[in-house]
Amino acid sequence: RNSPLIGKLSDYQKLYREFSGGNPCLLAGTNTLPSNKGKFVRNGNLDYTTDAAIGCFSTASKDARVVFVNGDLTISKNINSGLPLVFIVSGNIVIRPAVTEVNAVLLANRSIGDTPASSNQLKVKGGVIGALSDISGDGVLLYRDLGNNCALGACNQNDPAEELTFQPKYLYLLTEYLGVFVSTYREVNP
Repeated sequence: RNSPLIGKLSDYQKLYREFSGGNPCLLAGTNTLPSNKGKFVRNGNLDYTTDAAIGCFSTASKDARVVFVNGDLTISKNINSGLPLVFIVSGNIVIRPAVTEVNAVLLANRSIGDTPASSNQLKVKGGVIGALSDISGDGVLLYRDLGNNCALGACNQNDPAEELTFQPKYLYLLTEYLGVFVSTYREVNP
């Protein structure tokens, strides 16, 4: 039932300095997530509730979205858009009970967690990394509980309350935004 997974993430400010190059679009005073491709920044908390095209477009060639949130992110709505999406968050990420699907990479400088009050199965396709939540050091906190009555449908004995599926497509599609690691090997004479 309670299954903490621990991951590590570099400091938010370091990621922001290294990967927000150019002029990312500023998301101010809205809980709308851009549906168009590009890099976006929100200074302050973001409660994701809807998608819409905004008047700021990126010249990037790959269809993907990177959203830097300098604060906390609350996911209140399913995320299942066609464009790959990465959230890089300086605080915590909270997934609300009604949310059952998140197709994104979630990176939190603090913690990522869902809420114990939910009896809905949560499916995350992408990736999840949380650096720190509390004194225990748990970065990803999973609390959903499907219950024990299998006659009613999904239950803890037969189904995971949280299903996390890593999708490497995000790594390739986001190289333009997040950079690439290049290694060169060569043989030298002894």
